[in-house]
Amino acid sequence: MNDIKKLGFDKWFQDKIETSKSDYFQIVRVISVNKNSFVVSNGKNDIYAELTGKFLFNSDSSLDLPTVGDWVYAQLFVQKDSLGDDDSLAIIHEIFPRKSLLKRKTSGKKIEYQLIAAT
Repeated sequence: MNDIKKLGFDKWFQDKIETSKSDYFQIVRVISVNKNSFVVSNGKNDIYAELTGKFLFNSDSSLDLPTVGDWVYAQLFVQKDSLGDDDSLAIIHEIFPRKSLLKRKTSGKKIEYQLIAAT
């Protein structure tokens, strides 16, 4: 828990932890987004991440997807490759409640939003 505190995990977020989920998932922060691929950090390592199919299916709009700064519950898979390097992957299952969200309207007539960052 001390490692994610360095990333900004404060008392406000600690109060939002669902203990049933913390037994199965780790809490990590989204540090990069490129379409449907993500990089998350646990305070020690940066890990490539993807969303579960259920998460994508249940998302109604871009506002339901993780953005930079979001805290998420993720399942981490770490294995060593033939060179001894970590070959890690995280599967994002759920987003923590957000304190704030920075977004802008996308171009065009359709009212949709592009997420910029969250806390």
